[in-house]
Order: sequence, then structure tokens, then C-alpha cells
Amino acid sequence: MTPCSLRGRLFMRPLCADEDGIDRRDVHKRVATDARRFFDRSLSSSD
Repeated sequence: MTPCSLRGRLFMRPLCADEDGIDRRDVHKRVATDARRFFDRSLSSSD
């Protein structure tokens, strides 16, 4: 899930509540890096 804005924290509190130690920005960065690596390996030509 994307990081919550102030409005999200006010009106969608259950969706914006994370366990202690969870950093949504860090999670997004890791997922993006992993996806990029996966597709680079999967779609690269083996010539």
C-alpha cells in the first residue's frame, strides 16, 4: 500500500495502520527493486 496522506490517516485509519517497524516507503522501494531485477533477468536476451 502507498504511504498514507494526512487525509488518509484521518478518514481511512484502518488502512493506514502498520505494525511497528513497517516503513511503507521502504517496502515500495524494495518491491520496485525486486521487480526490476526479475524482469531484467526474465526478459533479457541470452544471445
